[in-house]
Parts: sequence; C-alpha cells; structure tokens
Amino acid sequence: MAEKTEGIKLVMAFVERGQGTAVIKLFAEYRVICSFQSVGQGTASSDLLDALGFGTSERDILVSMGCDSNVNRLMYQLQENLYRDLDAKGIVFDMPLSGITNLAAGKLFEKRLTPAENENGGGMMMQNGNDSLIIVVVNQGNTDDVMDTARSAGARGGTVIRSRWAGGHEDTMQFYGISLQAEKEIIFIVAARESRNAIMEAINETHGLNTQAAALTCSLEIENIAKL
Repeated sequence: MAEKTEGIKLVMAFVERGQGTAVIKLFAEYRVICSFQSVGQGTASSDLLDALGFGTSERDILVSMGCDSNVNRLMYQLQENLYRDLDAKGIVFDMPLSGITNLAAGKLFEKRLTPAENENGGGMMMQNGNDSLIIVVVNQGNTDDVMDTARSAGARGGTVIRSRWAGGHEDTMQFYGISLQAEKEIIFIVAARESRNAIMEAINETHGLNTQAAALTCSLEIENIAKL
C-alpha cells in the first residue's frame, strides 16, 4: 500500500478534434497519465467558436490522472501560458478524487516529479476554485433544447458525447418508476460557480426526469482551469 502523502486528481481536457495527441504528450512530460480518450461534439454557437479560435465543433475528450504535485505543476504551466506553441485549443481542468485503488495510487505516486524536476518547472499555482463541471445525462435528440435552456441561465456552451443506459437491453428501462430511453447523450458544461445553481435548476425545471428529455443533472467542483 502506497504511503498517502498527497492526493490524486482527475484531469479532463476538451480540445479540438485531432489535437488530443499533442495534449497527451504534454501530460506525459508531467507524468499525468492519460487513461481514456473519447470524441465529442461542442455545442457553442458558430460566432462563439470563431471568437475562441475553434475551426470545428468536433472535440477530443481526455480523462487523465496524476498525483497532486504533478497536476499542480502542469496546470501552473498551462495557466501561465508557457506553452504557446502547443498545437491545441480548448480547456483543461482538474478535480480532486475522493478515492482510488491502492495499486493505481501507488503507480501514480511512483511517477511524482523529483525535486529537481519541480524546481525547473516554474512557480507554484494558486487554486482558483471558481468553476464547476455540470454533467447532464439526457435522452438522445434533446441536447439542443437542453443547451438552449442552459444558455438562457448563463452557460456559454458544452461538449456532448454519445452514451447508452447500461441498466438493461430493452429500449426503455425503469428508473425508480420513471421510463428511460436506452440511447443517451452526456453533456459536460463548465460554468462559473455563481451560475451553476441557476443552470442546473433551469435544466431540471424544463427537462427533468419526468419530461421527454429525462435529464439527470449533477455537478463537481473544479479546482483549477486553464484555457489553451
């Protein structure tokens, strides 16, 4: 069992399609392991995409893990814009994990940067803690309506991936008496903390479990975020 001298963080990145490889290489420099990669679709308007410099709405979604010190060093470098030549556009953010298996934790702790590597990496980062990740699971085909509601409550955009209810093989399942469609879409919305409750309440009121969208909504606190 690894000696728990620090925590483990989950790191997520939403970048333009095809740019995930460059981000994975950067993560590897800081021994933040990219465990999963998926594809998604951005929901921001074309005007906002142009303003942010995105060439396409398609996204690479990366989910990684690393010990606190490695992730903090990585996020500092990104927040200070020290990777101007990084061929990627999007956002990267981290969230603390409340639990992980001993074997996985031990491997991540083994990959901690040495004091010398930390010294060469730059200054330390101050946690901002001003943002939240809102996760909305909806019946397929309802994403546009849900995002319209989210925008009206302050959301700027989101990223969507296709999914499927794993509770059974039928087209519809029962969740505490509520019929759920098998095909799902998961929407990830990064929002300022002061806007989070309004966005979640608007989605739940208009597209909650008893509606056609059958939206299930939750949120996680983001510790640090960097825009690429």
